[in-house]
Amino acid sequence: MRRQPQFTRAERLQHLMLDEVSRIVGGELRSPITAHVHVTHVRLSGDLAHLRVRYVIEGSDEPSEKAAEALARAAAFVARSLARGMQLRRVPMVVFTFDDEFVRLRRIRELLLQEQAAKEAAGEDEVPDSNESE
Repeated sequence: MRRQPQFTRAERLQHLMLDEVSRIVGGELRSPITAHVHVTHVRLSGDLAHLRVRYVIEGSDEPSEKAAEALARAAAFVARSLARGMQLRRVPMVVFTFDDEFVRLRRIRELLLQEQAAKEAAGEDEVPDSNESE
């Protein structure tokens, strides 16, 4: 009886491609706009032909038209670099999209941390000091 693999090839390659795409975007692209781009997630199709790269821009919660254009122009270079660096037979088509979900989750986390800090500050005011009760 043959055992089913725990992860598919595409899933294993996704993890490697996240690091590789981050390195390429952060270091090999010459556009100064892409220096502020942070790759958050990659999704590789099952046939290894399409790679969707999600990104955010450091210090901004809004997508930048200039960054989107620079990444669209660099998509073919990133695809070739991936294929060459990872020794892939097929060059995936790379598409960059702004990661709205990451921005929303970051904002929710900030709000929860603020609420927790406010509760802790309010809770400290209500607790009597042990030295005063004696």
